[in-house]
Amino acid sequence: MGPKPEDFEGRWWIFNGVVFGLFMLVILELILPLIKSAPINWVKLVTVGFPIYLLGGLIYAFIMKLYFKYL
Repeated sequence: MGPKPEDFEGRWWIFNGVVFGLFMLVILELILPLIKSAPINWVKLVTVGFPIYLLGGLIYAFIMKLYFKYL
């Protein structure tokens, strides 16, 4: 069960990209450090992590939009 082509039609790809980026941010920057008992640097998380993961999610969703457009 993966993404469907209609998930990337119109402007839904933007929503999908933001959700994917936030999901990756939570998993990689919050949950994994908690599992490893490592400290969380909140300033770095907000100033560096948030924009990078958001941009990465949008790039991922845009590539998927192009992929499903020409599938």
